[in-house]
Amino acid sequence: YPSLQKTQKSLSPFSLDTLKLKQEIGAQYCYAERALFNAKETLIDGYFIELFGAEGLHVQAFADGNELLFLEDQRRHLQASDSTCYTFIFLPDPLSTANVNYGGSYVDNNDGDNAALNNERKLMSFKALYDAGTFRLEDQNIKIEDFSAPTVAPATSNNTTFNFTRSQDGFEDVNAFFHLTNFKDYIDSLGYTSIPGNQIEIDVHALNNSDQSYYSPSELRVYMGEGGVDDAEDADVVIHEYVHSVVYGASANQNRISERSGMEEAICDYFAVSYSLKYSPNQRDRVFNWDGHNAFWPGRMASSTKDYQTLTFNSNIYAHTDLMASCLLEIHDNTSRAIGDALVLEALFSLQNTTTYAQFAAMILQADQNLFSGQYRQIIKDAFVRRNVIPADFSLDEFKLQQPIKLYNTYAFSRNEGSLWIDSVELLKGFELIDLSGNLIQSADLEQYEQELTLPGLKAGLYLLKIKDQAGSNATFKIQVLD
Repeated sequence: YPSLQKTQKSLSPFSLDTLKLKQEIGAQYCYAERALFNAKETLIDGYFIELFGAEGLHVQAFADGNELLFLEDQRRHLQASDSTCYTFIFLPDPLSTANVNYGGSYVDNNDGDNAALNNERKLMSFKALYDAGTFRLEDQNIKIEDFSAPTVAPATSNNTTFNFTRSQDGFEDVNAFFHLTNFKDYIDSLGYTSIPGNQIEIDVHALNNSDQSYYSPSELRVYMGEGGVDDAEDADVVIHEYVHSVVYGASANQNRISERSGMEEAICDYFAVSYSLKYSPNQRDRVFNWDGHNAFWPGRMASSTKDYQTLTFNSNIYAHTDLMASCLLEIHDNTSRAIGDALVLEALFSLQNTTTYAQFAAMILQADQNLFSGQYRQIIKDAFVRRNVIPADFSLDEFKLQQPIKLYNTYAFSRNEGSLWIDSVELLKGFELIDLSGNLIQSADLEQYEQELTLPGLKAGLYLLKIKDQAGSNATFKIQVLD
């Protein structure tokens, strides 16, 4: 390198927090020494770092003063389909971790970089797909894809480091992928591995840069826009849209009334806040802290003192999401994240297209009975009574009597250990069995109050069982068939 002195950068003092780095990677030992890094057109003067840990952990890194420029797992896997990679992301968003409002250095500025925003990135590890020398943002549940304009190829890497700042397209890719895979692993750990039941594709540079995002159940895809603050930079937006797929996987309802549609938005808002609170307690009453609550749009809230009995529900399904979200968050705060989230996930399977807030409150109480033998009944009642969703003398037994059609023995049926049993207040009329793509699998007339269903020949998967009685009531249940 004859021109070494001309191309060499001045060396900054070594100030990297190696203790934190060891904790985040799971290493026990760390060594650093002066070195030169070949960065194509220049040699960077800095520090070569090696980290070692249990079970052969060996990671090499290079730092220019206090900034990591390179990080790579040195282990060689037989098939690294779930190889550990490293990335810098917002956790959950820059305003929450900095505990500031939108403004000053903490503004979008057309995706511009600055020291304040870059310093809010956190080093995290995640699992990625390894394919023919390339690490891709994909696993069996989540895939970063390009299916909506503008055309932006998903970020890949030829080593285990995905290091982007927010001015680079790859930042949104890894930010969304980390949060989605992390969240899916979490709900799996609670026992809800069957939902959403499919790999969900996400395009984080979609909708021609418009300021909106949505889940498309017919395509099993999430579209995320880049207008205003890029939606995929805010974990609240990422989790909110994915939870729509979870709700659909548990109860794929169509022709929903306005109150039911608004409740789903509130449930998605609740999970977004519950997820963010794991990483930062700041601004806990806000949903979409970074994407909203700014000049682009006002965001939404997860706190409310509204009286349910005074509300009307119309075409604006977002008008009263704060009420349901605040009820669920109060339950979360007075139990725990795992308990609060499990109660909501369990209740999702009972959702109908006409479910009201009051009925969902009863479903949460029933979920508590199913999961925890009613241990948190009073906490749940207090949250809903406080906002007049249910009366103080509410009885779960009365609610049960209001359900005209019930389905039993789904657990045994899923394992081919028994039949389904239908119990109805009125004479039954018939049923339809539909897969999650909307295809009719079986149907038949029914003429009794109680009916056994065997449904032979079903392939492994999730199905919707729609049951009608002769009084005009109908109910839809999600059933699962295991291998």
